[in-house]
Amino acid sequence: MGAGYHGGFGFTIGEKDRQQKNHCKQAVKSQIVFASIEYNVKAMVDKFPLTNGKFGVKGKNCQVIYCEEVIESSQEFYNLISNGGTESKLHNGHGVKSVLDDGTIIVYRQFTSTTNSPAIDITKSPSSSVKNQKIHFVEKLK
Repeated sequence: MGAGYHGGFGFTIGEKDRQQKNHCKQAVKSQIVFASIEYNVKAMVDKFPLTNGKFGVKGKNCQVIYCEEVIESSQEFYNLISNGGTESKLHNGHGVKSVLDDGTIIVYRQFTSTTNSPAIDITKSPSSSVKNQKIHFVEKLK
């Protein structure tokens, strides 16, 4: 059985397409700053302060960020902290994971066992000033 039109062997049309796509990815990536937790944190500390390597305040088993709109705030936090990362769905379908170029892994789960409390897990690269942590977003009492 042959490689077919897009088989990827040698210099078939499929292989040329793949090489061109990879070249374009490399060209675009060279324009992007190396995606790292340190770089992303600098862009978000005004909205989400970092104290001793952790976001929010200490809760019982995790860090807590109190906010008025938990879904919107958690999504904004995730978008800022994971900027430039490679995103994929979790294998169980309960969230997304983003891997930054420095090896940091950020997991976002909108629905958790704690009702109306989205969570973000940060597993950082060894050289980062940000500590490993789980953050829950909790509605601020009025």
